Amino acid sequence: MFQLFSSPCGVNGNCLNETPGYKCNCHRGYEFDGTTCIDTNECLDQVCDNGVCINTKGSYQCQCHPGYQVISDGSCQDINECLGENVCNGIGTCLNLEGGFDCECPDGYVSDPERGGCVDVNECKVEKHVCGKGAVCINSEGSYECKCKKDEKAYDPILKKCKRTKCPPDSCSSNGRCIVKNQRFSCVCKPGFTGTKCEADINECESNNPCQHKCKNTNGSYKCTCDPGYVIENVHECTDIDECLNSAACNNDNSVCVNTPGTFRCECKEGFSLDQKTQKCKPNSPQCDLECSHACGPDGNCLCPKGQIISKWFLVSSILS
Repeated sequence: MFQLFSSPCGVNGNCLNETPGYKCNCHRGYEFDGTTCIDTNECLDQVCDNGVCINTKGSYQCQCHPGYQVISDGSCQDINECLGENVCNGIGTCLNLEGGFDCECPDGYVSDPERGGCVDVNECKVEKHVCGKGAVCINSEGSYECKCKKDEKAYDPILKKCKRTKCPPDSCSSNGRCIVKNQRFSCVCKPGFTGTKCEADINECESNNPCQHKCKNTNGSYKCTCDPGYVIENVHECTDIDECLNSAACNNDNSVCVNTPGTFRCECKEGFSLDQKTQKCKPNSPQCDLECSHACGPDGNCLCPKGQIISKWFLVSSILS
């Protein structure tokens, strides 16, 4: 009866018989200790540069440090972070380093290792008196601005102080005056003028006719005039003239004055009609018209001027003669 013996090399190697004794031809990752095949601790040889070696049965693993990655041979290789997108927030220039990277940031920014990019520098906090006396520091993205507390003053970045701003000579025409606001000068125009230097007259008649009838543009202003039969009131309005208030409007005792917009007309009284030749009202009685040398009354009788009477032969004679 035969008795089976297990290999002294175990499952991790092949047993080779020798005289005297035997030898183990161990698998990869194992080594012969004189008796059997035992695991080789590769980590003792510091096989994981830039990482931590973790021994396993018959092998090992490299747990890479940040900024490194495991490649096909199991070792740790540097990661080129600059190949990624928007590494430095799109602001700075990426510089690859062994196991990491750095951002070369422009003025007004600083590299932030924790965020991995360029962040704004708040100059107003870093340098409390960066703007000097009399100015206020206002931080902005990648920069800052110094503004004077008073509008009429301008900030001098070289002297780092606020200086009173003066209007340049001839900055405005005679139709305006120069003012300084927010460290800049501008022209305030007189009414009726416009333009950067108040050099242009505004034609009020074209832009927005303020007159009821006629508008005449003038230098820096305008003038309203009215049509015949109207009088100007309140600068812009035209009021109808009541010509009938003038007793001489209708110089005829036989007519009545009727006012109309912009003019008037004379209407004959009852019993009279307008003579187209003389433009006077005459009685409708043709006999009176033929017999009277002066005028006919509403009753058809002749009317004489004061101091005269009707003669027998219908001739007008003077009482004094």
